[in-house]
Amino acid sequence: MLPQHRAARPLGVAQLAAAQRTAGNADVTYRNMGLHRMPYGATARHANAAQAGSLELLAQRRVIGRGGELDLGDQDVGSERLRMTRDDPTLEDAVDAVVGARMVIMNPPFTNRGKMGEKFSDGIRRRLRKRVDWLEGTLVENDPELDGIVSKTSIGPLFKVLAEKCSDANDGVIAMVWPTVAFTAPSAHDLRQVLAKRLHIHTILTSHQPGEINLSQNTSINESLIVASRHQLKGSRLPTRVISLDRMPADDQEVGELHDHIVQCGAGLLGDGWGEVSEWPAERIKAGDWSPGVFRAPELANGAFNIATHKSLLPMEEQSMVPS
Repeated sequence: MLPQHRAARPLGVAQLAAAQRTAGNADVTYRNMGLHRMPYGATARHANAAQAGSLELLAQRRVIGRGGELDLGDQDVGSERLRMTRDDPTLEDAVDAVVGARMVIMNPPFTNRGKMGEKFSDGIRRRLRKRVDWLEGTLVENDPELDGIVSKTSIGPLFKVLAEKCSDANDGVIAMVWPTVAFTAPSAHDLRQVLAKRLHIHTILTSHQPGEINLSQNTSINESLIVASRHQLKGSRLPTRVISLDRMPADDQEVGELHDHIVQCGAGLLGDGWGEVSEWPAERIKAGDWSPGVFRAPELANGAFNIATHKSLLPMEEQSMVPS
């Protein structure tokens, strides 16, 4: 997650290269690099517990929205304090970096909780799952609207909530990679509704090119890009722009070409066979219907919506065909 503040210097190529070279070195001082190395797994100061990396930010009051007036030294929601060595970034530094971020870019892990920390021993993994459960409880306690939204099977929803918590409350922008199945999955319905309530879902981009449907490395699942912002939260909401790609850009030049076509296209077919742009009404997005991200053709998305909302078609539960 790379927060970008107005006054902050952009994270340049040199910093990214340095980060790659030093990521595995526990002795590197990150404080002056604009990077933050979060505690993960067992730590020297927490021999009988485990730390959950970036999710540790969910134990900070300034992040989860409670106690923003507190001093930096009194941020922890729980009684346990995380104290790191002088040469490591502290949680206070990380909180200062992420709270009120103008832009948050995130690829939330699509990971089952049972697979967290596979590189650690079974004992540490059990403590890690227990720690994440505690963080989830703390989050829900301070934001009851999230009760039932975070999943006991996947840690992805916790990261998505973290992105929303870190973004600037007035004009923050969030870009996240989502598994495309999450646009229609009933298990993600409440999360879609909460995010659409707190953010304007500006754009959904999905690739439908066979063999090129993922946006992450080392995965073959269909993934989409969501761009959301705090804008348009007052008054009438604008529709969500849905970009369905027929092919993925192969290099930087094609990225530029695709960008130009998207900028020039209000709605309809993109030039040079890139795909199609359509709009989905804000009231449907707010209701949790993000299904156009799944369909290549907007006509199919509208057809599915008409079937799902047809007055003469009763749900199976109402026809006593399945248990309610």
